Amino acid sequence: MDLFQLAKEVGELLRRFEEAKARAKDGGSLLDIFARRVEEAACVSINMRPSVLTELIHDRKHQNIYEWAAEQSRLSSRPVEEVLMDKLGEYFIRRIHFDDAFQNGRRFRYGTLNIGGLGASRYGQFCTVLRSDFIDPEDQLAYLMSDSLRDYMLTETEVDVRRLEHESATHSHVAKLAAVKHGRELAGRPESEWPGMVCDDDGYIEAIFVKDVGLSAVVEVRVSQTEYDRLFDFAFTDYTQAHDDATHALKSDFVNILRASSEYRFTLKRM
Repeated sequence: MDLFQLAKEVGELLRRFEEAKARAKDGGSLLDIFARRVEEAACVSINMRPSVLTELIHDRKHQNIYEWAAEQSRLSSRPVEEVLMDKLGEYFIRRIHFDDAFQNGRRFRYGTLNIGGLGASRYGQFCTVLRSDFIDPEDQLAYLMSDSLRDYMLTETEVDVRRLEHESATHSHVAKLAAVKHGRELAGRPESEWPGMVCDDDGYIEAIFVKDVGLSAVVEVRVSQTEYDRLFDFAFTDYTQAHDDATHALKSDFVNILRASSEYRFTLKRM
């Protein structure tokens, strides 16, 4: 099954978008405004821990879970499947069966639709935003209305293909996908809250693609002001303070991130 071809079948999505506009008391004008905002601002982001971002800075490409497991296996001589099971835990069976249901599924990379926020920080405190020209109409990219493993598996091993058909889109139609998902929330949310509504720890539109990600694909890295201050204190306050090895590694990663930003390899934005 080809997920990216599936995402191009948007007839049902367009019907639901028009229905949502017809139901709206304002004739759908707010829904149109929201869709335009998404269309103008839409990009893909990947939330990363400092160590993962540092790998990019050192000119290593971003690894998906299978590439990471293969490298861990090579370095440790542990079987790849054992590494995957340890890393994925309770999600192992679902992840394997979702990806293996599709052509090139083990090449999938996962991110989120982002229109200006900090992304899903539970996956990493640094929201790494990919360049708008990273998304090419000819590239393989699909958006799902929500999380693939939580909402598109009928059982631990069976993908909900029918729901995927109705709740997926290409980049050119992701604004309507977001509008259908969030249409009922808009009336009570100021525009300043829209980025967090589209993507935060509680929910997001998942982006799935196969293109390799290196540092050249990154335009901006976002981090909360609170997290920035915490890491800054670790790195630059009281050099005589004793830290454990994990904290020293975190300090080193943060310094590498600041150094790369100061060298204009990407913009570091505090929010």
